[in-house]
Amino acid sequence: MTTGEILRNIEEILMELVGMSGQEIKGTDVIRKEIPLDDENIKDFVMELEKVFSIDIPEDEAEKHIDNKSIDDIIGYINAKIVPEVKEEPKKEEKK
Repeated sequence: MTTGEILRNIEEILMELVGMSGQEIKGTDVIRKEIPLDDENIKDFVMELEKVFSIDIPEDEAEKHIDNKSIDDIIGYINAKIVPEVKEEPKKEEKK
């Protein structure tokens, strides 16, 4: 999923929750400041993010990575959650 696709999904969620249009939302906008979400809206926002992106956002992570964060910060957080971590293959020991 591209950053643009993540942004469009976030915009759709915010349009439903607070009636903001995509043109009004900028990457630098911060939740609670430029984006008027209260405690209840933030819970709904997190639940929608979990549903739309098929991810789990524990409450402590929501407080750290969603609440009072910019849209760009949230996109980065979601991107990290949906992109599987690349694990290196264990190195085979050479026989001597």
